[in-house]
Amino acid sequence: MSIYQESMRNIFNRTSLGLLLLLLICVACREQKSSTQLERAYAALEGSHITFPDDMQLTYEGKDTVINHHSDANFKLVIYRDSLSCNQCYVETFSDWEKLINEYDSCFNKKLDFVFILSPLSKNEEDLRLNILGMEFKHPIYFDRKGSFQKANPQIPRMPMLQVFLLDKNNQVIMIGDPLANKGINQLLRKKVQPARDNPIRYNV
Repeated sequence: MSIYQESMRNIFNRTSLGLLLLLLICVACREQKSSTQLERAYAALEGSHITFPDDMQLTYEGKDTVINHHSDANFKLVIYRDSLSCNQCYVETFSDWEKLINEYDSCFNKKLDFVFILSPLSKNEEDLRLNILGMEFKHPIYFDRKGSFQKANPQIPRMPMLQVFLLDKNNQVIMIGDPLANKGINQLLRKKVQPARDNPIRYNV
């Protein structure tokens, strides 16, 4: 190999190494930025007060209902999906949610209420209702056609991982996380609910 070829190979190796280091730095910066955004979103939601607009339509088995949905539970677990999320995909988890609801009802005598809020695009609503009906999900669901829930609670992030959260009797966020997606969150949820199971407080959504 000539001196010229050796020199060019060294330059190429140094350039490749430099580009690799630059790429790693960019990835690290992006991850750090993402982590910072997540932390800020979490902090904004934690401890905040959640408002439930009156114009959300309560449905049961995919059909509108006029029942006055209320509970004597001390806590609400809000399961929310905004219009940017795949509401259709999330319906597939409803069978798992039903198992969890039955588990908590039997263990804690219905002191935890599960509040489902979906905000689908109007063009997807009919199919979504049919899917819910097909799932035979025996639990009320709020349809937020106007996006009122998000407007009333702008602190709720667009990140699905932060759209499941626990409220106390005053509708303050006291825990954030999906118990279906994380066993640790489920264990924490049980600890949050258990101390107050013998002290029922009535509230209206």
